Amino acid sequence: MSRSARQIPQLVAAFGEKQFKETGAEEVEVLRLKASTLRKYFKQLKGALYLVAVISRDRVRVYFFNRAGMMMIGDNLDTDRYEEVRKASKLITKFEKEKPPTEEELRMEATEDLRNMLSKAIRKVARALGESEPDFPRVFVTKEKMDLSQQGFGIILDDDSFIIHEAAVRASWAEGIANRIGFLLLLQESKRSLEISQCTGNFVAYRLLKDALRPLWFDIWSKVTKESQWEPLLHHFILHADTYDDHATRLVKTIINKSQGKETLKDWLPLYNKFHSYIQVDLGTADYHTVSGFCSTLKKPRKLSGKRHVLDKIHLAPRAICNPLPIDIELGVSLENTANQDAWLDILHIDSSETKHLFIDKDVGTPISFLEYYLNLEDIFPKSGGLFSRGMDIVSWVLGDKRSDLTFSSRIAMEAKTVPTAEKAVLERLIQGDVKILSDSLIGSPQRIDSLFSTGCIVIWPDFQHIGLDHEYLLVGEQEKIRLCVESAALEATIIGTDSVSYGVVSAPGEWGRKIVNLAIEQALCTKHIISANSTRNIVRTEKPFPEKIFSWASN
Repeated sequence: MSRSARQIPQLVAAFGEKQFKETGAEEVEVLRLKASTLRKYFKQLKGALYLVAVISRDRVRVYFFNRAGMMMIGDNLDTDRYEEVRKASKLITKFEKEKPPTEEELRMEATEDLRNMLSKAIRKVARALGESEPDFPRVFVTKEKMDLSQQGFGIILDDDSFIIHEAAVRASWAEGIANRIGFLLLLQESKRSLEISQCTGNFVAYRLLKDALRPLWFDIWSKVTKESQWEPLLHHFILHADTYDDHATRLVKTIINKSQGKETLKDWLPLYNKFHSYIQVDLGTADYHTVSGFCSTLKKPRKLSGKRHVLDKIHLAPRAICNPLPIDIELGVSLENTANQDAWLDILHIDSSETKHLFIDKDVGTPISFLEYYLNLEDIFPKSGGLFSRGMDIVSWVLGDKRSDLTFSSRIAMEAKTVPTAEKAVLERLIQGDVKILSDSLIGSPQRIDSLFSTGCIVIWPDFQHIGLDHEYLLVGEQEKIRLCVESAALEATIIGTDSVSYGVVSAPGEWGRKIVNLAIEQALCTKHIISANSTRNIVRTEKPFPEKIFSWASN
């Protein structure tokens, strides 16, 4: 067969494809007619070799071509007659619209997609938590209505099987479902259906998702949780997604496995709060540079809006410390025997064999004359497992030399000042100690902030958590002696000054703590051990583990 002869079927097929595209037909078929077919059905049509059938719903339009590929004639055939011709001919090619898959085909496709996704998720979760990879579970996909638990959205557990709704498999957040199942498989079978297990699984899923998928998972999770009792725990998990590392997540899994399984959310929140208090993030050299760079911007509030230095895993953020006398609020300090949750600051500490509370509040006790803050992380050695000294502080103690320069220090005096009405309004908001209010004010009222800062009505101090700095010692005595101890050995301290006696809230772990105690004894200061410190106005660093709303300084 010559080359031109071989090209003839392609030309006829091209005509058929053009008809398919232009006519919108259901399908177009290109046939090679047999001699017997011509004699039987088309006796008067001689020389025809090819047939192009344009098939519509109600008719079939056919075109005949000769051996040279030239169109001979076009005609209409009824469907039954065309079927007879087609069976007696050879199909060369066919053009047809894609048929929508059946419900069963869709379900089979969804099941296969789920199995592939789940296989990857099981491997990923097990690797992250340092566990052996569990056996692949029995999974079923259904489109039937499911009676779901709130935190278990998308799936139900039936003995050792997982039944997943078809809509969840096809959702943009389906990978989150797979990650949650991967976590549940690492739990004891009796604990998998617990609502706390599902909620924690949602958190593990969020942690292990890529940044682009996290908002999709958060949207569905927050939607089903909105205004429920689980919302504070969701907020806790989202804010600590970068704080809880794989080791912490593995410990959470162990806590669930060791639980009785009968606990309510009311029981679980204190457990998570206690666990959260032990979490310490490992900081590297670059992280310490970030903290240092952040502290350097606190002296120039307008630079904070750029958020150049962010470290979400330790909740690095600014906090506004205010002098409230310009708005007729006088703060005082007092020692009491009972707690006061509404106080601006409540420090529970051991006094001899008793526990007492040091309060800062409005119009109580002795008026406060100033607040000072010190932070010195210059000798910290980046290492996992705690805060370690490079040894330079120890050298300074041995030689009696001054320590390295402070990372940050600041002082605000409680003085009566005349402040314009607009600035007063901003000051009244800032004394709430809310980082979101400060963030909004830096954006919406930058000139007011500058004015309050320059006139000494506010200062801005760093806020952070989970680096191993806890409020450990309460020093009581003369301000200069407290300041000497703080400058010599504290990693962090807040000094509360009055005209008679001052108080130092000191963070000094390990060797720094031993040095602080020795110095306090030498200076005849009273040293008390702090049990807890809570400040509704952030006078000392205080974290709300289960906030009513989510706000992160790093990401707004």
